[in-house]
Amino acid sequence: MLTQARHEVTIVYRGNEAIDAALSNEPDLLILDYTLPGRTGRNILLGLRTPPCSTNTPVTMLTSHHGRVHSGIAEIDGADDYVTKPFDPADLRVCAEALLVGSKISRRVTQAGAMDAPMT
Repeated sequence: MLTQARHEVTIVYRGNEAIDAALSNEPDLLILDYTLPGRTGRNILLGLRTPPCSTNTPVTMLTSHHGRVHSGIAEIDGADDYVTKPFDPADLRVCAEALLVGSKISRRVTQAGAMDAPMT
């Protein structure tokens, strides 16, 4: 669905490979399933949000866990969005594209601020 919308998509099937793939490919967005073989999506998210990684890549957690407790934990852990299964693919696409647009705007603001900063 995202490839049909002209997004480049890389798929990693094992949790153990996800952090390395995210850091080496520098994606614009991550969609993490909470339940992955080898390492949970929550564990991957925490690994990406804490030093030395500390990436600001937007993350959508995709899960079959329903309820405010799980979505609240995902938010505290640093997820930018939370989508429960089963889901409408069009809804996931809208979430993904909203995060991508927000991320691009954030990068532009950060870059503009860096260019305006006085040189020391």
